[in-house]
Amino acid sequence: MKKVKLFLVAALVFGVILSSYGVSGTYAKYVSELSATADQARVARWNFGIKDGSLEEGDFSNTVKLNLFASSYKCKTSDNGNCVQALTQTENEQPGSTSADKVVAPGTSGSAKIQISIDAETAFTLKFGLGAADGNKVVLTDEEVKAALSNDTSLISKLKEKRVLNTDETYSPIRFSLNGQSGNGHDNVKVENIEYSKFAESLNLFISKMQGNDTFKKNYFLLKNGSTVVTDGDSPVFQPKSKKGTSLPLELGWKWEFESTVLDDSDGSIKKAVDKLDTALASKSGKTIDFNLKVDIQQYNG
Repeated sequence: MKKVKLFLVAALVFGVILSSYGVSGTYAKYVSELSATADQARVARWNFGIKDGSLEEGDFSNTVKLNLFASSYKCKTSDNGNCVQALTQTENEQPGSTSADKVVAPGTSGSAKIQISIDAETAFTLKFGLGAADGNKVVLTDEEVKAALSNDTSLISKLKEKRVLNTDETYSPIRFSLNGQSGNGHDNVKVENIEYSKFAESLNLFISKMQGNDTFKKNYFLLKNGSTVVTDGDSPVFQPKSKKGTSLPLELGWKWEFESTVLDDSDGSIKKAVDKLDTALASKSGKTIDFNLKVDIQQYNG
């Protein structure tokens, strides 16, 4: 009987040991599971375009044709009935000319509107330039000026002082202007009497003034370091502050004055000199002007 009891006790102890081992294998260690889910991002928007600003409809693209010049210009009359804006001749009136020919002459002017669409989520610069630095050949060299004015050095100095001639004593009568819509209830930003060679430089300075444009100001602002506007070269840096895009309206204009606009010309010598210079331009071949505007837009990473 003692053997049976001893056997039962031994079996019970053995069973407890097995049971304890099984439990310890199932419940005795801590288990944790961690994970880092994949993040997702999209590429920041960078969409720019240009279109004819005179058209309400139409898509923005990478290029637009500027119609600054024309083949004919309407004749405006003054109080005394004199024509103060030139008319070009049509194909039938002038052999060798076609209706596609575009011309400029004293008394003519023109303009073209463009819109630049801007939708960027990064800082950027806008830099304007002309397709060719020598695109304006409606210019008399200093030697041609001397020939037209019979080498009158006193008169040439006077014309240079009155800014009829350029600082290098060349003559380029076509002047450009910039007009930007600054927004509802605000005066337009306008710059006039710009030389062709100075146009891109003036436009780059002018563009920073468009910060006054209500729509543009709502979505972008000039990046500043304290009170100083951050620039990349000559170009101001714009920083987005809204998720919405906007457009920048600009009007480019040009004018060839019919008569000298110099006020201090009591003896009429400046007017007569300008007439001689304009006549000299018309008598020479190859006096053309090409106006190709380029807009260079770059992400800023200063």
